[in-house]
Amino acid sequence: MKQDSAFVRRLREIFDGASMAEIARRLELPHATIRNYFGGRLPSSDVLIRIAETTGVSINWLLTGKGPVYLSEAKEIDIDSLIDRKIEEAIGRRLTA
Repeated sequence: MKQDSAFVRRLREIFDGASMAEIARRLELPHATIRNYFGGRLPSSDVLIRIAETTGVSINWLLTGKGPVYLSEAKEIDIDSLIDRKIEEAIGRRLTA
């Protein structure tokens, strides 16, 4: 009945091993829908978005196992450093021209 796919393992992981009933409650979905996912069916894009919004998980990671698990783990851009570096590059180009 249950298929131990990589997707199901990741789904269990982001819900801390919660029961199917608990996952259904948290996502506000029917228990049968969650049971289908544990049986091998992949969620629709709407449900994937709901999972991401509920847990903060990356949809890419959930589907593929690649990249950061949580969106907050994505590398943030330090805008001040970026601006400083671009100014230095522009000044360097002016001085060598």
